[in-house]
Amino acid sequence: MSHHEEAVDGWLRTEVVASYDELHTDPSQAISDADMRAHLAEVHAQRPTERNS
Repeated sequence: MSHHEEAVDGWLRTEVVASYDELHTDPSQAISDADMRAHLAEVHAQRPTERNS
């Protein structure tokens, strides 16, 4: 297994599993897909535009 694969595996086993467990325990912590899309649109809008050279 490469270093990158090990890092992804560790992330999945720790952070992702912990997040899943928290949401499973208390689903009220979750946000709707509409709220997530709105948040991502806001983040995207605040990013500086990239210009092709």
